[in-house]
Amino acid sequence: MTTDTTLNPHPDTWIEVRRAGIYCIPADAYIDPMQPVARALITHGHADHARGGHESVWATVETINIMQQRYGIEHAVVQTAVAIGEEINLTPEAEHPVLMSLYPAACKTSVHTRDNKGCERVGAGIKACVVHALLV
Repeated sequence: MTTDTTLNPHPDTWIEVRRAGIYCIPADAYIDPMQPVARALITHGHADHARGGHESVWATVETINIMQQRYGIEHAVVQTAVAIGEEINLTPEAEHPVLMSLYPAACKTSVHTRDNKGCERVGAGIKACVVHALLV
């Protein structure tokens, strides 16, 4: 039996380990990056996860407050607060939107696709960022 990765994408096809950290390809964003990046998804406020100097940050309001105390009010150009479990669209202009949800001390990632019968398939992620790319 062969697996069609377009219907059930494996995380290896959309998550990479790069010099700056864990990179989520569909979101064009890093999860808890180790150095400043353009788009950072921060799972929680510990210093080894929440670093300053990013262009845009998505995190809980509590994590953003911790980062502001640690790195200054302007630790990132754009700071977007996300409630636990809230789903936000990271790519509103994209043909296939990428959705993210934060969970306590984690961010879980998955890619959602639909086959030609409209059945949803899910490729589960690693570490923690929930980034959903719905490909129809």
